Amino acid sequence: MLIEAHCASTDFPEDRLGLSNYYHPDDKSLQRPIRGGHFLREDIGAFDAPLFSISSAEAAGMDPQQRNLLETTYRAFKNVGMPLKKTAGSKTSVYTGCYVGTGLSASILANWLSWLYNLTGTSTTIDTACSSSLKNFALDGVRVKALACDVTDADSLKAVLDKCAASMPETGGCFQSAMVLRDAVFEKMSCKDGKTCIDPKVRRSWNLHTLLPKGMDFFVFLSSISGIVNSGGQANYAAGNTSMDALADYRVAQGEKGSSLDLGAMTDEGLLAENEELLNRVLARGNLLPVSSKELFAVLDFHCNPEVVLTARNCQTLIGIQTPANVKTKGLEQANWVATPFFRHMHLIDSASGASAAGTEVVIDFRKMFAEATSLLEAGAMVSLALLKKLTRNLSTLKVDEVDLRRPLHTYGVDSLLAVELRSWFARKFGADISIFEISGASSFSSVGISVARKSRYYQASWIQ
Repeated sequence: MLIEAHCASTDFPEDRLGLSNYYHPDDKSLQRPIRGGHFLREDIGAFDAPLFSISSAEAAGMDPQQRNLLETTYRAFKNVGMPLKKTAGSKTSVYTGCYVGTGLSASILANWLSWLYNLTGTSTTIDTACSSSLKNFALDGVRVKALACDVTDADSLKAVLDKCAASMPETGGCFQSAMVLRDAVFEKMSCKDGKTCIDPKVRRSWNLHTLLPKGMDFFVFLSSISGIVNSGGQANYAAGNTSMDALADYRVAQGEKGSSLDLGAMTDEGLLAENEELLNRVLARGNLLPVSSKELFAVLDFHCNPEVVLTARNCQTLIGIQTPANVKTKGLEQANWVATPFFRHMHLIDSASGASAAGTEVVIDFRKMFAEATSLLEAGAMVSLALLKKLTRNLSTLKVDEVDLRRPLHTYGVDSLLAVELRSWFARKFGADISIFEISGASSFSSVGISVARKSRYYQASWIQ
C-alpha cells in the first residue's frame, strides 16, 4: 500500500456496515455523521466458518476484526502445539488490545474469543492508545515501567522505589498529578468523601517528597485553580490543591525543586475535555480562560528546566484566569472572588481589545427597581428574569425563548452544585438568604423569584401581596 501510494479511504462498504443504516449528514441526529474510513482488502470466502462452528451468514455479518482475531488465536494455539480440547473450559483469560474512541464498547472483541474457545477466565479489551508511545520510548532506549502501588501508603511506595532503584537509573524528577473528585456541598460532605479526595493530593505528595531522592531536576505538582478561586462544592478538592501549593513552596525553601501548577479549564485533556457540557458551563461564566495542552507544555518547559532557579515568587503558577477588564468588555458578570484583595492587581490590567474596564458591564440596581415595584409579584418577576439571564450564561444549552418560568429549575440543569453558586448570587445581589434545597428542589423560576423578593433586604412593606 505504501509502495504503490494507495489510499485505503473509502465509504463504508455495504457488506460491512450498511452506510444508509448509520450515516446522517446532521451530526445532531441519532446516527453518525461519518460516512467512510480506511479498510484493508479481505477475502471473506477464505474464512473457514465451519471450523469455528458458526454459519457462513453469521461470519459474513461479523466485523472483520472479529474474524481476524478468531483466525489469529487459532494459529497461536497451533503454533505452540496446544490442543483446543485442552484449553476448552479452562480458566484462561483473554486480553485483546484495541485503539478506540472514548465511550465505545470494544469488549465484544475479547468476549467473542472467550465464548467460541470456551475460555472461562477474565475477558476484557484493553485500549492500547499508548502502545506506539511505549514502542518509541523503547527504540530511544527509554525503559518504562508501570508498577502497582498505593502512594498514600509510605511502605508500599518505598517498596516500589527500592525495586526501581535496583534496575533503573536514579530518579531525576517527579510529576504528582493524582486526583479524585467527591463534590458535595460542605455542610453535607461526609468525612469519607473529604478524606477520599484529600489523601491523593496531601498524603501522596508528602510521601513522594519524603521518599524520593534529594537534588532532582524537577518536582511538579499538577494542582488546580479551584484552590485559588471559589469553586462551589469542592472544598475537599480545593484543600488538597492548596496543600500542593504549600508543599512546593516548602521544598523551594529547603533548596529543592518544587513547582505547583494551578491549572484552569483544560480543553483537550482531562476531566473537562471529556465532558463538553461541563466545560461549556465553566467557560460560559467568562472568568476562566480555556487552556490547551500546548500552553501547559510551554509552562512545563520552564518548570522542568534544571537550570531554572525556583523561588517563592515563581514556584506557583496560575494558568487560565481571565482579567477583570476582559470580563467586563464582554458584558459578563464578575465572579465574587475577583473582588477579593488577592486579585486586586489584576484590575490594573487593560482589556485585550484596549477598551476601558469601566462602565462596559451593565450594573442593575435592584434596590431602585424594587423601590419602583408595586407588588411582591412584580418584584419576583424581576428576580426570575435576572436569574434566567444568569443561567443562560452558565448553561450553554439553555435558551431564553425555550424556558417556561413555571417549571422547576432542576429541569433545566440546575443541580446542587450550581445551586450553591446561585445561593451566593442571591445573597450578593438581593441580600436574600435562600436555602439550597429551595433552589434545586421542585421550586420554579417564578416561585424562587418571589421567595427571593420576600426575603430581600430591599423588600418594600408597601408592596401588594
